[in-house]
Amino acid sequence: MELITGLNIIITAYSFQQNLFPTYNSLGANKSNRTGMQAIIIGNGLSFAIYITLGVLSIYTFGRNVDSNIMTNVDNEDNVYSYIIRVAFLIVLACHIPYVFFPTKESLLIMFDEAENHSMQRAIEYKI
Repeated sequence: MELITGLNIIITAYSFQQNLFPTYNSLGANKSNRTGMQAIIIGNGLSFAIYITLGVLSIYTFGRNVDSNIMTNVDNEDNVYSYIIRVAFLIVLACHIPYVFFPTKESLLIMFDEAENHSMQRAIEYKI
């Protein structure tokens, strides 16, 4: 299980840098280092706020009997706060999957193409 968790962390970190330039390019006419940093700060700030809110709400709901696996705690409760936490996790997951899935899928497809067709190798040899 620790290996899977470590792999998820690596993929998330990789996908963050992979999505930085497309995000920067989507800024449109106001594209600059300053607006790029503002977009990153806003995104990280919103993620931070969601995680802090979730933590405070969980502690408020469960008190000191919080298990290390928050989903175990949420499953034990059957009140409005439990459903709010579940919806918050769904929103975070729904927003997170595209940023991890699409760059990883694209990278794997490039590796398969290179293994079968040597497309990049031919392009490099052609330029040299």
